[in-house]
Amino acid sequence: STCWWEHPTGIFHLTSTLPVIPYQKLTDLYYLSRGGFGTVFKAQHSDWRTTVAIKCLKFDSPFGERERNCLLKEAEVLHKARFNYIIQIFGICNEPEFFCIVTEFMSNGSLDLLLHEKDMYPIFAWPLRLRILYEIALGVNFLHNMNPPLLHHDLKTQNILLDGEFHVKIADFGLSKWRQLSVSKGSGSKPTEMGGTVIYMPPEEYEPSKSRRADVKHDMYSYAIIMWEVLSRQIPFEEVTNPMQIMFSVLRGMRPDTTLDSLPADIPSRGTLISLMTCGWGSNPDERPSFLQCLIELEPMVRKFDEIEYLEAVLEIKRSKQRSSCCAAEPVCEKRSDEGSLNILKTRPSPWPVSFFIHVHILI
Repeated sequence: STCWWEHPTGIFHLTSTLPVIPYQKLTDLYYLSRGGFGTVFKAQHSDWRTTVAIKCLKFDSPFGERERNCLLKEAEVLHKARFNYIIQIFGICNEPEFFCIVTEFMSNGSLDLLLHEKDMYPIFAWPLRLRILYEIALGVNFLHNMNPPLLHHDLKTQNILLDGEFHVKIADFGLSKWRQLSVSKGSGSKPTEMGGTVIYMPPEEYEPSKSRRADVKHDMYSYAIIMWEVLSRQIPFEEVTNPMQIMFSVLRGMRPDTTLDSLPADIPSRGTLISLMTCGWGSNPDERPSFLQCLIELEPMVRKFDEIEYLEAVLEIKRSKQRSSCCAAEPVCEKRSDEGSLNILKTRPSPWPVSFFIHVHILI
C-alpha cells in the first residue's frame, strides 16, 4: 500500500510523548471494518475500564517497516491535531508482532451509516444535518490552520465518525499530508487503486503525475460532495458503477444533481447551501472557497436553530436506533462486516502472538 509520508520523525520521539499501551491490556476485540492496510476493532482497555478503537496492521499479510511507519505517521498526526472535532488518540501498541494505534471509540459509527441506513434511521432532521456539516467544516478548518497546514485528502462520509451525542469526529488520516510550499511530484497511484474514494476526489487528482504542490483545495471538493450526500441522503454518482466512468464524466463537468429531484425544497437556506456546494466542487481549485469562507456562510444557518431543536433531532435518531436494535438480532455494523476477513483469525497463519488471540471474541 502507498504511504504518503516523507517525514523523518522516528518512533522514539513519538513514544516519548504518546503512551505506549501493552497489547495484553486490550481485550474483547470486536471486528468493525477494514481499510487500506489496517483492520479496525472495538476493544476494552482492561485497566481504564473503557471502550477504545484500535487500528491494526492487516492480519493477513506480514507487515514491513513501511506499513509500520505509515501507521506511526498517522499516530503522529492525530497527536498533533488535537481538537474537538478530530478523533482523539490515546496511545500506540508497539510490539514486534503487534502494532496498532489506540483511539477513542465512536459509539454511533460513521456518517455514511447514518445517511444510508434509512430503515434504521427513517428521520434525519435538518438541524442535525446542518450541525454535522458545520462541525466537519470546523474540524477541517482547524487542520488547514495548523502550522504547517495539514491536508486530510481522504474526506468521505465513512471517515466522519459520530460520538454518543452525534457530534462529529474526523478520522482516518492515513492519506493526509503536511502542506509544503515547494512544488512536489504527486503520488504514483493508478485510477484503479482509488476504489470507493473516487467520488470524493477532485478531478485534478486524476493525473497525479503532474508536478504540483499538495493542494489545500482538495478537501473542499470532497466536502462539497459530502454536503450533497448529507442533504440528499443519496450516494453520489450511484447510477455509475465504473470508477473510470465517474472520472470521465467529472472531467467533462458532470456533478451530482442539485434539482428538487435530489435536494428537496424544505432544506433550510437551500439556495445558499447549493451555491456553496457548487463553488466547492468547481473544476478550478483556485475558485473553490476556503473552509473559513465556508464557516462564515454556515454559522448563521446553525444559529437559526435553538438547543432544543438539536436535542430533539438527536433524540429522534436515538429512538430510531433503539427500535431497530430491539428488532434486530445483531447490530447493523456486524451485519455489514466482511466475514471472510474475520476468518483470517481462524484459518491463516498470523504474525501476532498466540497469547493475544485468547482475548479475541469472534462474535458473528
